[in-house]
Amino acid sequence: MNIIKKVLSFISAAVMLLTVNGMTAYAENSDKVVDNADILTDSEEADLEDMILDIIEKHSRKYDIAVVTTYGTNGSIEAFADDYYDYNGYGYGSMNSGIILAIDMQERAYHMSTCGDGITVFTDYGLEHLDSGFVSFLSSGDYAAAFRSFADGSDELIDYYESNGEPYDNIYRKTYKRAHYGLYFMISLAAGLIIAATVCALMKSQLKSVNMQTQAASYIRQGSFRVTGSTDKFLYNTVTRTKVSSSSGSSGHRSGGSTTHSSSSGSSHGGHGGHF
Repeated sequence: MNIIKKVLSFISAAVMLLTVNGMTAYAENSDKVVDNADILTDSEEADLEDMILDIIEKHSRKYDIAVVTTYGTNGSIEAFADDYYDYNGYGYGSMNSGIILAIDMQERAYHMSTCGDGITVFTDYGLEHLDSGFVSFLSSGDYAAAFRSFADGSDELIDYYESNGEPYDNIYRKTYKRAHYGLYFMISLAAGLIIAATVCALMKSQLKSVNMQTQAASYIRQGSFRVTGSTDKFLYNTVTRTKVSSSSGSSGHRSGGSTTHSSSSGSSHGGHGGHF
C-alpha cells in the first residue's frame, strides 16, 4: 500500500512539474494591443487583438507582434519601444523573437522594435516597407486602420521569409543592383562618346592648313609607281580575351539586412521609426 502511495505521489509531482513548465513556456505577454493613449474604441482594440493573435498562431508562435500607444515617453521613442518589449515579456522562443509598434501621441512619433529572429525577418528595408503602408493612416487619424496595416504587413513579411528562406529586402538589393548597373553603363557610354568627340575635334583642328584632295594623283611622283600584279594572302589572326570579374558585394547607400543596437536590458534590437 505504501508503495502504491509513493507511486501515486511521484506521478502527481511529475504532473505538477510538467504543468508548471508548460505555464513557464507560455508565459509570454498575451496583451498584443496596449492602448494607454486611448486612441482606439473597445471594439477596435478587441478586433485588432484577435487579428494579431490569429497571425501569431498562423506562424506557429515563432514571432510576436504587438502594438502599444502612450502619451509621452520620458525619453526617446526608440528606447521606450525596446524597453517595453523587453520588460513586459514579449517575444517567442529562446531569442524572444518578434516585433512591436510603439506610438507616442504627445510627440506624434512611432517606432518599430524587432528582436531575436524578428531582426532577420524584418530588415531595415522591410520596416520601411511596413511604414509606407501605415504611416499615412496615422497622419489622417485612422489609428485602427494603421494598426491593421501594420499587422497585415508583418504577416506578409513573415510569409515571404518562410516561403523563400530569405528576407524581403533581397528583392530591393537585386533591383537596386540592376538599376545601378544600367545607370553605370549609361554614364560610361556617355563619357566615352564625349571623350571620343573631344579627341576628334582636336585632331580636326590640327588639319586646318591641309586642303582636301579628291584624287590621289597629287601624292604620287610621276612614273615612280607601277603595279604589275596583286594578290591577297591571309597570314594570321590574333584573338584577345579579357576576363571580366564580378563582385558579389553590394554598393550604394544600403547593404541590406538590419541595423541593430542594444537596449537598456542589453538585448539586441533592430528598428525603424519617425513622425506622423
